[in-house]
Amino acid sequence: MGTHRKQKRTRRIGVFIQIMCCGIVIVVSLNLCLHKWLSIRREQSSSLSIERKENDDDFMTTNVADIHDALRSLSQLRNSVNFIHDPKAAQFALNKISKLTQWLKHYGEGHLRGDVNQMKNMPSISSPTRHDMNDLMHKKDNIIMKKISRIALLIITHEREEALKRCLDRVIQYHPCQTESTIVISQDKSEKFEARIAALADKKMFELRQKCPLIHTQRIVHRAQSLQGSGYHKLSRHFKFALNTVFSIANIDYCIILEEDLLIAPDFFLFFQATAPLLDTDQTLFAVSAWNDNGQKYRGRDPQRILRSDFFPGLGWMLTRNLWIQELRNKWPPAYWDDWLRESAQRKDRHVLRPELCRTFHTLAAGTGTSKGQYANFLTSIQIYQGPPIDFTTTLDPTSLNLQEYDSNLLRRLKAATLITSSHDLISFPTLSDSDLHSPPATAFRIEYHTVEDRGPNSFPALARSFRLMDNVKAGVPRSAYRGVIEFYHNGYYIYLMPPLAQVERNLFQLSVS
Repeated sequence: MGTHRKQKRTRRIGVFIQIMCCGIVIVVSLNLCLHKWLSIRREQSSSLSIERKENDDDFMTTNVADIHDALRSLSQLRNSVNFIHDPKAAQFALNKISKLTQWLKHYGEGHLRGDVNQMKNMPSISSPTRHDMNDLMHKKDNIIMKKISRIALLIITHEREEALKRCLDRVIQYHPCQTESTIVISQDKSEKFEARIAALADKKMFELRQKCPLIHTQRIVHRAQSLQGSGYHKLSRHFKFALNTVFSIANIDYCIILEEDLLIAPDFFLFFQATAPLLDTDQTLFAVSAWNDNGQKYRGRDPQRILRSDFFPGLGWMLTRNLWIQELRNKWPPAYWDDWLRESAQRKDRHVLRPELCRTFHTLAAGTGTSKGQYANFLTSIQIYQGPPIDFTTTLDPTSLNLQEYDSNLLRRLKAATLITSSHDLISFPTLSDSDLHSPPATAFRIEYHTVEDRGPNSFPALARSFRLMDNVKAGVPRSAYRGVIEFYHNGYYIYLMPPLAQVERNLFQLSVS
């Protein structure tokens, strides 16, 4: 009886095992069939948009999991093709861009159809035209191939929570989100505010990533080994730490630096995106700044105009990896880093590009920053550009900023200007109304000063004060000056406050020859 029960149990177990084996075989077979079917579908889908002719096209993978890698590849190709001077090599790169563009369009239509948010945030991609190729061959347009993916934005912050919030809100509002880029928030150690600043920065960066999925964000904290020195010493140490960190990131060639008390204009990113390549191609350039030290209301008029300056303004500026690594990093000063950058030993007779109308605005009142409100009244009177965004990547003509071209045009305008001796000479000319400020001035004037030291009514500081300009001079250079010339509007007329014309002409000629 017991033997019979054992045999019956054994048969049941055997049947159960057979059923389980059959089930496993069926599941595995179904998985293999499904995998094969999906593979065939992917191959068919890929063949609709791209005909593979060369092994070099392997970067156009049909792995549906990685659209960001494909976008990254497209960005890198467009960045690199900008510097290809051989026509055949440039044509080959443009062909690869065209094929990857087709694949991305098909990928977006075929695999992101259900994800509306992702489709909205995909960059607008268009195939390169013959016009693009001609520009590359003739090296006329270094701006079309955008390099924003190689530009990092560095935001320096310490304890000013409300200022940081306003700054980040503008960054979120105006970031173009067209392709991947990097934003680093560098926070100086603060026992009282560190946690609150960190929470705010993380929250705002999350908001930015929701809007711009291709943006990489990072928050770093500067914990200095030494706490000695003034606020200027601490700030200089923080800058060195932050810049070293940013340029340790692969593929970052440029860094835009914002401090927490700055707001940005709607076209802030477009301005730096367009000017970045000029820092590589023009050895007479030192940096780019979004600030005009004499940018009060009605001091400027043209939102598209970019000028050269011998004065480093800071307050929203960009430098290159090469400048930092090869020149500045190893001799960075213990304090007063901005004045140090203005010295001839660092600037080496190179110039800073700046806009006629400011693209940043200083928000804080007197006594709240490291400088304890020095120039506070002046800073708060500066007007940020708030008009329609200017797409500098299409409007900027790089040849207009070429040194010889720029100097030639400047000298021609200086010679055409009417010489007067002081601001009182303008009394006989009627003040132009606000409506007239949108048309070119009928007359330009030049007023000559004989020294930058504050010595009498014909000195630069005295004449600057008569026009309510910045009378400050650093390392022998007046603020916003180029070869000693400060350009601005006064009562609707264009004014050149400058050294004697013969001296300016001599300086421009010597610079062009060198």
